[in-house]
Amino acid sequence: MVAIDPQNYPNLLWALRTNERLNISLENFENPEVEMAQLEALVKTIKELGCVGIQDKFDDLSKTKVYPTIAELEIASQLLLRGHRVILLKDNFFPGKSPDMMADLGVIKVYIEVQYISSSDPTAFLIEKLREITSKFRYIVNFSFKSDVSIPNLTHPLRKLQQKKLDDSADQFEKILGNISCESFPVSGETSAFSYEIIEIASNGQGYPAVLTASCSTTLDQSYPHLTYYLNLKGQKYGSFPSQKKNHPYIIAVVCDDPGVPCYEIKSLLYGDVCEIGLTLNTPIYHTLRARWWEKVVNGRKEAGNKWPEIESAADIGWEEVLTKTYLIPHDYCFVEKQGLYLTCPTMKDVSGVIFCSASRRLEFYPNPFARAEINDPRLEPQLGFSFSEEC
Repeated sequence: MVAIDPQNYPNLLWALRTNERLNISLENFENPEVEMAQLEALVKTIKELGCVGIQDKFDDLSKTKVYPTIAELEIASQLLLRGHRVILLKDNFFPGKSPDMMADLGVIKVYIEVQYISSSDPTAFLIEKLREITSKFRYIVNFSFKSDVSIPNLTHPLRKLQQKKLDDSADQFEKILGNISCESFPVSGETSAFSYEIIEIASNGQGYPAVLTASCSTTLDQSYPHLTYYLNLKGQKYGSFPSQKKNHPYIIAVVCDDPGVPCYEIKSLLYGDVCEIGLTLNTPIYHTLRARWWEKVVNGRKEAGNKWPEIESAADIGWEEVLTKTYLIPHDYCFVEKQGLYLTCPTMKDVSGVIFCSASRRLEFYPNPFARAEINDPRLEPQLGFSFSEEC
């Protein structure tokens, strides 16, 4: 158990409400000091800004919900700082599944569902651990990490299993180093997390890792399946709301601690990959060919496939600026060559837009001009207060 000091965490204790909850199991946290400090600061901020339902939200706190709760409070604080009224909702706010919060934007009220995503940065831990181990011996070692070491694990239980695998591999390698004979070089082998080759004895008597190779950073190919999975999952959640409650736009807010997922890639994922008809070359034949291709693109709407009627309809109700910024309406010799998630996934019809909070805590809002009419409101983007830029 970890005791919460009333002097250091007065706002967190207020949120927990009852004396019975003043002690929280260590299993609730991966890094208790850091996470309790985050909760304390966030509760203080949103409490001072007039957030409603804070104590009710903390009634739902469980060992699997520390990071998701921090993510919810981060989104709530950003909305409150922009002058919006926020109500945090309990898990049982609706008879079935419920959104995480409601935000009153003045002219419109929206439901918001928050999804936390983390890479857990396993390779950084492993590199540091191996440097520490290797320095105790005299050997120069080449390491190669296995690919699953770098794959992000999005839930607390999976991250704990991965961490145990890394710890076990490091301990196993330390024992191997202790039993190496100088006459047996080179020595190679592998653990469950990495392979290694012990090359030679360091001249200064202190070893070090010579080469660290592997997928040490999260690739977008690994991240996208997780993002699309959760977007679809959260999109389906709206369908379970009571029919009388389906009268407000529904936004999914993704809080991402994975530095390998920048906001401009989210734009590509949601709207599509943009194709540009080359750079300007000052030759007559190039200008002729580009003009011919551009005429075919614009007139044929090939970049939109059978979605062009939907694009025109969205433009008619007020989404033309967003459609232009995303190149769904082709301009400047650019157009969407490969459609994104919004144009291909039926569950996105129930999603009014996506808020993306990057690892650097930059927030962008990606509206969905193609949501069904009941939750499709062009006022969302200007009212939220953090619209995405064309450069994003």
